[in-house]
Amino acid sequence: MFFISWGSKTVVINLGLTGSYFCGICEHDRDFYRLLHYRVHHVWWFFRWATRKTYRDACDICGRGNEVDAREVEERLGKSPMPFLDRFGWAFGVILLAAFVTFATLDTPPRSRPTQSVSRG
Repeated sequence: MFFISWGSKTVVINLGLTGSYFCGICEHDRDFYRLLHYRVHHVWWFFRWATRKTYRDACDICGRGNEVDAREVEERLGKSPMPFLDRFGWAFGVILLAAFVTFATLDTPPRSRPTQSVSRG
């Protein structure tokens, strides 16, 4: 039996405290944290691809805040905080498909011509 597992989930990664600011929702000074939100889709848990990536500065009490420019945050961080498999999991699918096609074409035996018997009389 062939089983295909697929799905998606939303991932939130806390990147640390950005400072204390006035929160318009709470109406008090609150700590704000930088958060990375993204949605990851998967097939068989290994073939993953991320969508809807956003960075936000969010209040630690109500969770509301402002979106931050992703390019600016990633330049400051130096590298993406997303796990390797969430960023490049789609490449496993491409590599597996390429390997399957390669081995399928190389594994077929060449057709041999029937041999003719020569009779000496």
